[in-house]
Amino acid sequence: MAQVSLSDFCVFDCRSLFDTRYWYTWMSEHVRELGADAEDRLWRHEIETDRPIPVRLYHGRVKGDGIGMSGPMCLVSGRVKELLIGAECKGASFHPVVVYDRKDAKIVDRDTWWLRPQRGSGRIDTSRGSFLINSKLWRTDPELKDAVGLFFDPNTWTGLDVFLSAAGYTVFVTTRIAEVLQNAGVTMIELDPAPLYGKKLRDDLVADLRKRWPERFKPRSG
Repeated sequence: MAQVSLSDFCVFDCRSLFDTRYWYTWMSEHVRELGADAEDRLWRHEIETDRPIPVRLYHGRVKGDGIGMSGPMCLVSGRVKELLIGAECKGASFHPVVVYDRKDAKIVDRDTWWLRPQRGSGRIDTSRGSFLINSKLWRTDPELKDAVGLFFDPNTWTGLDVFLSAAGYTVFVTTRIAEVLQNAGVTMIELDPAPLYGKKLRDDLVADLRKRWPERFKPRSG
């Protein structure tokens, strides 16, 4: 395998939670029909069933391509499914989902899919990058220069195009797959380079800190 770096990967993020015009879903009460412990098994990605996974609309009028993280599930449109299959994407499998209305009473969509990547890298390093945004780092580094990125050892990558790290449910894709999705103009999906993940959140936080404590940002004399 050719040498790779963290810049060869992007974080796949569904953004509909933050835009109420678009569909965002959550777990449906109908999940109990899959078994008493079905919701717990879904959270652990351990559920195995041939039946569609039921979710319900939480907000939104328009269905985007990124439909949201319904608990542990990364939900996407049928269009995303076809794009990934057409790109011969390694590591992705898809499980059917049915979407109920806000009252959890009537099915309104049958072309939503749970994107289920395989594990394809080592663990994310939680001691650095975007994990530091909510830490006390700002007291010593008000610019939060080190609070950007999601980091894992690229040498642990197994060659999959879409994958999860060894722990957690963050979805990574290769830059090849990111380009396929971006060129297709997918909606409600952000594909940030892994080393820059969380930059906007960091920048917004620093701007807020500048307003609250401007003295911390003054150049030190001498």
